[in-house]
Amino acid sequence: MLHERVSEPLGHVIPHPASTGAAPQADDPRIDLKELIQVIRRRRKSILWTAAVPVLLALAYGLLATPLYTASTQDPDRPARPAHCDQRGDA
Repeated sequence: MLHERVSEPLGHVIPHPASTGAAPQADDPRIDLKELIQVIRRRRKSILWTAAVPVLLALAYGLLATPLYTASTQDPDRPARPAHCDQRGDA
């Protein structure tokens, strides 16, 4: 968490520039929500394409890739051979 020390008393609050009618300054660390929404609306095509391209590539891969199936069995009546045995069964 971000912990900051407050050097001014809580009764002294600086109003947001939008509420006073003044233009926001370049060094103002606050984010204007209306401006952020406008930027997102202006750039929505590039945002959507950036999200759509990986989804479309993954979908194409999923549809076109050759499926690989593997299976294994164990016979419960036959004990498993130790790894050091060869194909004939002798050590």
